[in-house]
Order: sequence, then structure tokens, then C-alpha cells
Amino acid sequence: MKKVLIVIGDAGAGHLSCANATRNAIKKLDSTISVEIIDIFQFSKMSRLYNFVQYLVSGSKLIEFLFNTSFTLINKSKFCSELAYFFALSPIVKPTLKYLREYNPDLVISNNALTTEVLSRCKKEFQFKYVITVPDLVTMVRWWASSEADLIFSPTEKATEELLSFNPNCNILTGYYPLRDIKEFSEEEIHDFRKIFCKEHDFEFERDIILITGCGVSTAGLVRRLKSFILNTNYQLIILTGKDTKLKRRLEKRFQRNKRVYISGYTNEILKLFVISDLIISKTGPATVLEIEKVNKKAIFTEPPVIQEFGNVEYIKDNPNFSYIGSNYEKLPELVERMLVKDTIKYQSEIKDANSIANIILKL
Repeated sequence: MKKVLIVIGDAGAGHLSCANATRNAIKKLDSTISVEIIDIFQFSKMSRLYNFVQYLVSGSKLIEFLFNTSFTLINKSKFCSELAYFFALSPIVKPTLKYLREYNPDLVISNNALTTEVLSRCKKEFQFKYVITVPDLVTMVRWWASSEADLIFSPTEKATEELLSFNPNCNILTGYYPLRDIKEFSEEEIHDFRKIFCKEHDFEFERDIILITGCGVSTAGLVRRLKSFILNTNYQLIILTGKDTKLKRRLEKRFQRNKRVYISGYTNEILKLFVISDLIISKTGPATVLEIEKVNKKAIFTEPPVIQEFGNVEYIKDNPNFSYIGSNYEKLPELVERMLVKDTIKYQSEIKDANSIANIILKL
């Protein structure tokens, strides 16, 4: 195997993070393999708007309802699935097929439901080895269950059951998620990270630090809903804005004189920020849920922004270090106090990461 192509439809940082994790895992096993990441949403004007739609969903209940209704209809009806494909995805197929023929990869990997449907259509016209890595935990969309894929990596038993309900003939391996390799940090390392961070950003070492993340595109909506808590709390806060540079600038301006609030954009040091925090408040993004779980931190999760994250709530409730508050934001101050004094319990799921996925796909 010489060339691998990872196809994404980037909405926020999640899909890119999973793609990078898969690429790094492959390169670690065989550095001679060329691994490219391509965002095929850039191939049409319609698909370029998807990122913007995700921002609208996080800020408007009406658009959230319309988005979630379309998701439900796609799952319930093949006719609706074809209709959605025709309007949203068909313009991407021709340029994607052209790119595949020119690049001629030995293996193609998809980690987005929409790009999966596009690639499945392409494979009917151009043959290539094809793998799907599903980056949602429980709630599935029918496009994941592709008969064209040589192998589908599913994270949980519930996800696999749903995929098989759409297509009993797809080839699935359960218990895998395209998550980066996450090391276990020692108490000494965490102490040093926190000491350095507090010195750099004028935080008090002994004072509680709470990290807030919307898992990418949902951060603006989460910060808006947590406005009262952010303005009135005495805790030190780290707010992650992801790739939303406008939100980062806006929050930096708002809190420029507030030494207890630190605003961070997209960062490769997110795990260090997780481990130095006493508590995390987060949306239910699947990669974020698993990363918080891997570093064994306490967290409070708020309502899912989109329907494909509804099933993540079921997953969250299995972890004794996690609490789910949904849309009951008025209860947050009390829950924060309870969670801060609660002991952390050692807990790890059995989901295998991108390293295990790479070990399998390089043998295809």
C-alpha cells in the first residue's frame, strides 16, 4: 500500500481531528505510505454552506428542528434519502470522482456520513478499497451503512445494531473509534502543566479551574447559554472556541480585564488543558466525550446540538464521572459545586482507538 486518501466534510474540528488521528496512526506503522486528507465539501457551493448550517443549528431552535427533522426523514425513508442526496450531495460526486481517478489511492477512508454517501456512489463507477470510520457513538444515519465499503468501524454495540437495521449486509467491526492515541498523564506531569499554565495566564494554582467547550461549532451557543454562570461565578475559567476565530476575538475583548477567564482557540494542547482542569463543562461531541473519558476527568454535559448526538447521552450516563444537565442551565451552579467535591472514579471504556484501526486497514 502506497497511497491512502482520507475524505472529510469538515464541520468544526471533530472530523479533522479524527482524520489526523487516523493519518498519524497509519504513518506510525509505515512512514513510507502517503496519507492525504481532502475536504470534498469544498467541491461545490452547496456543500460549502454545511459548516455555516452547523453554526445556525447551534444558535436557532427553528433551524435545529428543521435539521433534526431532515435527519429523521433520511433514516425513515429511502425516498427522502435520495431527495437529500440529490439536492445536497449530487453536485460533489463528479468532482470527487475526478479527484479519485487522478489521485488513484490504494485505500479511501471516510469519517463523515455525507462524504460516505458520495464515496459509495463513486465506487459504483471507479473501484477502490474503501473503509468507513464512524465518529458518532450511538445514533446513526443510514448513509453509514454502505454495502460498497470493504469494512465499517463502529464504536458501540448500539451503533452496530442501528447500522444493521439499515443494511444487514454491510461488513462491520464493533468497538473502534478514530480517536488519537491518548497517553495517561502522571500526577507529577499534571502538577507541572498546571503550574506552568497558571504562571503564564495569571491563574491561582490552588483555585478551581473549570474548562468550557462546545466541541467546535457549538461553542458560541454554549457560551451564550452559560452567560449568567460565566459572569457571576468566582471560578477560574478556560473557554475553548475551536476554529471560531470571530468568537475568540469577541470573547477576548469582552474578558480582556478579567484575569479569571482565559480564551483559547483551536489548540493541539487540548489534552493538557483537560488534565489541569478540575471540571469540564461540554457539549456532547463524541470525540470530546471520549477524550475526557480517556484522561479520566469529571465533566458536566449539556443538551446535544444535533440529533446525531442524542445517543451520546446514553453513553455519557454509563460513566460515573459524568453528569448530564441537558437544557437545565439554571441548575448548573449547584451541580458544579457537587461535582467539584466528588471523588474521581477510575473508569475507561473498551473502545479501541485509531492505532487499532490502522493495524487492521493496512492488512486489507
